[in-house]
Amino acid sequence: MPAYYNYTTIHDMHKRYVKQLHQKKEWEGRDWYSEMANQIECSGRHPLDIKATMSQLCCELLWENDGRPYYSIHPSLVTKLCQVDFEKIPSNLITMPDPYDVICIRLCEQNDLLTIEDGKYFLRSMVVWKRTKGSIEHKNWTFDIEVDGEAGLVAWLDFGETTDQPYPDSPLYTYKNFPIRAGESIKDAFNHFPPSPDADQGVRVPEEFPMNCIKLFISVGFLAASETPLLTHDILGRDLHKWAAASEDAQKLIIARAKRKGKNGFLLGSDAIFQSQELRFSHIRGGHPHLYWHGKGKKQIKMRFVAPTTVRKDKPVKPVD
Repeated sequence: MPAYYNYTTIHDMHKRYVKQLHQKKEWEGRDWYSEMANQIECSGRHPLDIKATMSQLCCELLWENDGRPYYSIHPSLVTKLCQVDFEKIPSNLITMPDPYDVICIRLCEQNDLLTIEDGKYFLRSMVVWKRTKGSIEHKNWTFDIEVDGEAGLVAWLDFGETTDQPYPDSPLYTYKNFPIRAGESIKDAFNHFPPSPDADQGVRVPEEFPMNCIKLFISVGFLAASETPLLTHDILGRDLHKWAAASEDAQKLIIARAKRKGKNGFLLGSDAIFQSQELRFSHIRGGHPHLYWHGKGKKQIKMRFVAPTTVRKDKPVKPVD
C-alpha cells in the first residue's frame, strides 16, 4: 500500500515543540485551543491575517473533534478526478461526506496537475471545510463564521512549503475560499474563484492549481455519496485477510479497531484494483456526474456520480511515448 502524506495541524506542531523543550507538564490542564485563539485575536496582526488564522484554527478543531477523517486517493485516480466536467452540475449539490464537517484529502505522490514551480512543490494533503453561517463554540470562546451571505468551501492546501512561525519548520499552507452561490453551476462558481495574489513572501500559486484541488475534493465528495467498489475502509493490515469473509458486525469491530489506532478514513482506489491492470494494455474511463429527474411529474432533480471504471481489463495498457 502506498504511503500517504498526513496533514499537520497547528496543534500537532505545538505538541511536537513542547515535547522537544520538555514543557509537557506546563500544559497539563490548560486548553490549547482557547489560549491559541486568545493569542491570535490579541496579536495585533492585520485583520485579514487574524481572520484567516482563526478560520484555520476552527477548521482544525472541527476536524480533530470528528476524529480526523480522511480520504486517501490512489495515484491512478487523481488526474481523472481533477478533470471531471462540472459544467451542468448545480453548485448547491456539492456535498461533504457524511457525517463530517471537515475532511482531509491525502495523496501519496506528485501529480502533474497538482504541481507548481517545476515540481519543487506539489499537493500532499488538504483539509476542506464546507462552511456555513453560524458560530463555533469551544470552552470559553466563540468564533463567528462570516461568509458574506454565501456558503462556501474553505481549503487549506499543503504543498510542502514551510516557515519558522509559529514553530520552527512549521508547514505553511495556502488558504482558499471557494464560493457556492444559489442558481450557479459548479463551472460558473469557478469563474468567481478568488485569484491568487502575489505574496511578498512564499511560493506563487498559479490559479489553476487551487481549482484542480477543489475539483479533486468535489469529485471525492460525490463518490463518497455513491455506491462504488472503489471506496473501502482503511483498516489495519492484520485485518485485511479477514474483511471479505467477515459479517457486518465483525466488520464494524474491525473498523472500530482501526479508528482506535488513528485510521479513521477511506481508501479511494487500491493497488489491487489498478496496478495489475495499468501495467497491461487497458485504460481507466474517467468518472462523471449525471443528473436524473425524478418525483411526480419528473420535476425534481438529483445527481449521481458515475465512478471511474477500468475498460478492457483483458488488454494491456497502452505504452506512453
